[in-house]
Amino acid sequence: MDLETLKKMPINDLQSMLMQKKEELMHMRFKVDQRQLKHVRQIRNTKQNIAQILTIISNKKLHG
Repeated sequence: MDLETLKKMPINDLQSMLMQKKEELMHMRFKVDQRQLKHVRQIRNTKQNIAQILTIISNKKLHG
């Protein structure tokens, strides 16, 4: 998802998406340990998505 779409989403949807991304990250880490994940860069992208979502949530809480 792009940043503008995330900014327009309500906080509840962002929080549910955040939980979903954290679960994805956990599963990716398990796959890396088992040598099943071929594209390790997906972990980096997922971490960046999590950081973006957290930033948007905190901005929305600060500025209403």
